[in-house]
Amino acid sequence: MATDFILIKGNPVDGFEFVGPFPSNEDAMEHGDSVKTDWWVAELEEPAK
Repeated sequence: MATDFILIKGNPVDGFEFVGPFPSNEDAMEHGDSVKTDWWVAELEEPAK
């Protein structure tokens, strides 16, 4: 399975928003550059079986 990434925006006080998936870390980071709040990129993982 190809690896997908999401952008996590926000903070614990105001809440989080999850955007994606993106096909690459770079694509998620590029989208994050347009966000005016704190953000992180996270790799999506398949659930444990």
